[in-house]
Amino acid sequence: LQTSNSYLLEWLSRKTEFLDALLDMEAPPKPRQCSSCGGDGIYRCSDCFGQPLFCTLCTRNKHRMLPFHRISQWTGSFFEDSSLNLAGFQVHLGHEGKSCPSRAPNKPDLNELPGIDTTGIHYLTINYCRCPDSPPAYMQLFRNKLFPATLDQPRTAFTFHVLDDFIRDNLECGTSGSNYFSKLRRITSNIFPHLVPNRYRELLRVSRIWRLLKLLKWKGFGHRNREPKQGELALFCPSCPQPGINCNPTDEEVSRCLHLRS
Repeated sequence: LQTSNSYLLEWLSRKTEFLDALLDMEAPPKPRQCSSCGGDGIYRCSDCFGQPLFCTLCTRNKHRMLPFHRISQWTGSFFEDSSLNLAGFQVHLGHEGKSCPSRAPNKPDLNELPGIDTTGIHYLTINYCRCPDSPPAYMQLFRNKLFPATLDQPRTAFTFHVLDDFIRDNLECGTSGSNYFSKLRRITSNIFPHLVPNRYRELLRVSRIWRLLKLLKWKGFGHRNREPKQGELALFCPSCPQPGINCNPTDEEVSRCLHLRS
């Protein structure tokens, strides 16, 4: 019968093998080609399975629906942390990742915002849909699972994924909003987390709204044309006595001291 110590001793004998493989993964394969078109593979995606290499054009095309993947760029001697935004990637809303045919040139200070995900804080260049029947910018973001921190000219957006992850961390680990956002800043820049934009207050505000929206959805108020009354958002307890449902009406007549012993 093997114990945990036995498995550790077995691995310890092969420690060098694992360390060599870890170091090999820091270097690009030979030849250094794009895994898609065979061109010059200068970008490596750490979130795509297998960490494939891509050329600049394929990096943009392959991540059309994956704007929060993290990439690094080959400098000639090592892979340096980069971003899809620096590679020229743009997020197009409303047309399945393709550019809107009706889009007018956006003002540069209105279409760039930090998008916050579990993988860190990412700078996104957003191209909104400009069709005549297109919804406002905040709703375009929301329908793509990006919760805007403000309604008027959104400057920050949180993915639904990061909001759910924060709620789970808060529930299971007791993580405060401050500590959770500090973790996101550390994920973004392990050496200089203080240089990453601080959106702690926005996280608290948006996560509060997100909790309420999910409660309203779970309790069916999206299909009711009225505001919830007091107690209607509370979780129903199936263990509490409900005469005629999970207990007999006569059970209330039983003395409270029936099963007590002194």
